[in-house]
Amino acid sequence: MFLVILLPIASCAAYVIARMPKSKFRCKEIIYLLLLVGIVIPRGVLAIPIYQVIVALGLANTRISLVLVYVAQFMSFSIFLMRGYYASLPKGLEDAARIDGCGWFKSFWYVMTPLTKPGLLTVAIFGGLNVWNEYFLSSILIRSQELQTIPLGLAIFVDDHNVYYPELFAALTIATVPVVLLYIVAQKKFIQGLTAGAVKG
Repeated sequence: MFLVILLPIASCAAYVIARMPKSKFRCKEIIYLLLLVGIVIPRGVLAIPIYQVIVALGLANTRISLVLVYVAQFMSFSIFLMRGYYASLPKGLEDAARIDGCGWFKSFWYVMTPLTKPGLLTVAIFGGLNVWNEYFLSSILIRSQELQTIPLGLAIFVDDHNVYYPELFAALTIATVPVVLLYIVAQKKFIQGLTAGAVKG
């Protein structure tokens, strides 16, 4: 659910910031600057406000609270990465789409989106790994044992007096296997997505 929410919002926002003229969206540079500020703010600074908002919404100790927090946490970086990717695409593609009668949305969906698959995959991998390994915020928002994430589950092998190394390393191995397999399968697209946005913008 995290990626289902993150990818469409991030790609749409990045497309608007990268490709829409200033005459139609005058505040886009200010919004982009605010997003960049969001990247550098440490999570620890926002932990208490995040918890207070989640409690006020009645979402404490629920999966949806983690999804919303993770989406908000990773949104700035996702837009930053995708903006560079959209900015690197030739403007002639959109001009050709305009001649064929495509508006902004059709240009985005039918012309640009198919060309940004490596970038979307990169965002998905980064975001997925971020959520897979995240401990700090989940330890604050989740209390029920049945809702624990993998990092929270690994913490049960460590207590005040002992570290159960055999069980801990076995669990770590199991938790690492999906990540390694994903990277092996998507390695080429991942590297392509990282470097494509560096050409322009």
